[in-house]
Amino acid sequence: MFDDATGAEPKIVSASFADPYLLLMRDDASVLILTSDESGEIEEFDRSEALLSTKWVSGCLYADKDGALGVSRERTRNSRRQDVLMFLLTTEGCLQVSPHRCSFK
Repeated sequence: MFDDATGAEPKIVSASFADPYLLLMRDDASVLILTSDESGEIEEFDRSEALLSTKWVSGCLYADKDGALGVSRERTRNSRRQDVLMFLLTTEGCLQVSPHRCSFK
């Protein structure tokens, strides 16, 4: 995998998928988040400066389809909306949990 920003070629060491997101953990302790649109095009998800500057040990995505973690309080019974949570662990042992809300038609 080629990194346009740095010119490096980090290898992917693990991946996690929760529709429409793909989280890629790379051997340089960075993450890449990809998302697909309704036409199937894959794009890089905009990452914050904190996400770019932090070194990560592991990460995963979790689709909270039933609202078990209670992230979305405005959910209705017939809502097709789901929350995708991203869990990332830093090299210092800090766990970061970030919700990403997406709607499915």
